[in-house]
Amino acid sequence: MGLLTDVVAKKYISMGLGNRAIIILFLFVISSTRVSAEYLKTYVEFNGGYGTVAMEEENKLEDEIIKGIIGYGLIPDYHKTKDTGIFNVVINNTFNSPLGIIGICFRYDYLSLFVNNDYAYYSSGQLAGSTTAIIRPSYFGMGLKYFIENKVGDFLKINPYLGIDAGIFMTYGNANSKNYFETGDVYFEEKKDFEMEQSQFWGGNVEIGNEVWFGEIFGLNVKGGYRYADGFINYKFTKHTDPAKLNTEQHIIVDYSGFYISVGLLVAVWR
Repeated sequence: MGLLTDVVAKKYISMGLGNRAIIILFLFVISSTRVSAEYLKTYVEFNGGYGTVAMEEENKLEDEIIKGIIGYGLIPDYHKTKDTGIFNVVINNTFNSPLGIIGICFRYDYLSLFVNNDYAYYSSGQLAGSTTAIIRPSYFGMGLKYFIENKVGDFLKINPYLGIDAGIFMTYGNANSKNYFETGDVYFEEKKDFEMEQSQFWGGNVEIGNEVWFGEIFGLNVKGGYRYADGFINYKFTKHTDPAKLNTEQHIIVDYSGFYISVGLLVAVWR
């Protein structure tokens, strides 16, 4: 376990330094853009969509659990975590620069992982074990967009763009497990609470999108991209059949990386 911890820690530190360099580059571009560019407007995106998540280590662990359940002569009803719902708010500041239209964005993502409840049954059909989980990652980042503006008459604007951002992922949630005798009595119970403030790691997004503006105030947005978010989260046992494990800290490797697509509303707030 010590070796695994060292490997994860080194990966965490390396990833953090890389993304810090990206943010420093963003700050440099932002500062130079503000000096040489003409401000256009500030607007907010409200997006909802769907995405995939890798969760390779977690799903490998689930495969091992299923093998163990079958080895005990039980019947598994387990589901892997492969996708997520997405809610996304982005504040954009756009400028007409010598390079074209540049956007500086501040982004918040809320992921609602589709984590299904897992069960194991005795051959009689009696419940042998159950696991329920809630995993809710959040992301705060900043980035840049490059737009190609296309006016269609005086009313309609169609602006495709490329975007990149980097920031911090945080996770909160919990997982509960119970095992039962065939009589239905509980003989084992545990609860894990994820600690958001100690489960932070760096990540980012690369995306392509298209904005359609109906006048100067309102518009619609569609976008798709790839999310990189590979790190680990900490948790504590806040309930356990073994009192010695209460409040002991553990960590698990998570990988929220995956493709996503979303649609949303654009609202200009200053121009």
